[in-house]
Amino acid sequence: MKNLFVKYPLITSFSPYANTLSILGQNNKSLPWVLLNFIQLEYGFLNMSGTTLIDVNFYCPGGLNNFFHFCPYINVACMEKTAVEASLSEFVMKAIDENHYVYLNVDNYYIPYSQFFKKAHVPHSIMLFGYNTATKSFSYSDNLEGGKYGYSTCSFEELNLSHASCAANKMDEPDHSSTSGLIYLLSINNDYEDTITLGNMADKLEQYLYPTASCSIPRLNYEVPIEHIKFGIGVYDFLSQYTVEWARHDNYMDVFSKNFHVLHNHKLLLTEIGKVVSPVIDMGLVAELYEIQQETEIIMNLYLKYRITKNIDLLKKIEQKLSGLKQKESDVLVDLREALEAKREVSVCEFIPQPVRSFQ
Repeated sequence: MKNLFVKYPLITSFSPYANTLSILGQNNKSLPWVLLNFIQLEYGFLNMSGTTLIDVNFYCPGGLNNFFHFCPYINVACMEKTAVEASLSEFVMKAIDENHYVYLNVDNYYIPYSQFFKKAHVPHSIMLFGYNTATKSFSYSDNLEGGKYGYSTCSFEELNLSHASCAANKMDEPDHSSTSGLIYLLSINNDYEDTITLGNMADKLEQYLYPTASCSIPRLNYEVPIEHIKFGIGVYDFLSQYTVEWARHDNYMDVFSKNFHVLHNHKLLLTEIGKVVSPVIDMGLVAELYEIQQETEIIMNLYLKYRITKNIDLLKKIEQKLSGLKQKESDVLVDLREALEAKREVSVCEFIPQPVRSFQ
């Protein structure tokens, strides 16, 4: 029996981000890098299989499915699934024994507690981080049934069946995802030291507040074109404009639930930044960031209530809240950016506690 360390992450909107951040929880030195690289948001119209969706996401190095490749605190090794000579379950146990998290494509039909368990054959990537020979089961992380990120288990047999189904149904072909047909072995890189300063944080906040076309080169999170992609705090206007018009349609409910979840995760991140740099800012700013975070949680709950009641007044209330939050957040972040700029050369690491690492 062995379980590698995982810690429930700050960002849970998308499992590729959440899986990587679960690993990083054992190394507090990585926190400045995480906080810096999740400040920016991107939004636009996403075209998937001929269907136009409204998409909000974090603008991160490498995009969604390649995120761990660009994280300097993660070591990545990659191999073809076909190179596994023993059974997949034996390979995974050996990898975990060598302190590797195993990230691979599976057929969710065979994975318990997944959104498509016993419902549909859908290729999807999960992260395996532990095993128990007594129960013949693996521990894994993913967005589980209902869409909430979490940790669960699957049996050795279920993983092997899922692996075989991917091959039999050609789910490992490259067109399914960037992880198709590959196994990634991830491990923590404790040797990396970053040089992120309060000035870097101030610059990133400025890009979020006053985005320009040249502030970033779009990294496409879904490996399909995003038309008219935009960045920054204008996400409030974007969601407000389309909430009443689009969010009431059944085909877009899951999409808007995800978008509001991203918005809330972003405010969790901003509040965390405030807490980390609290020694050099007015504590009133931290309180205001937390109030904004709470408001986005209310928005999520209002939309959940709308999905049950179909009361259009709830969408109008969401629209009003989004419009009001933009100005409030802008005012708070302008003050936060100025405070960080005043201490521009100070390293963020000075504010990060370094507890003794533990494993579970």
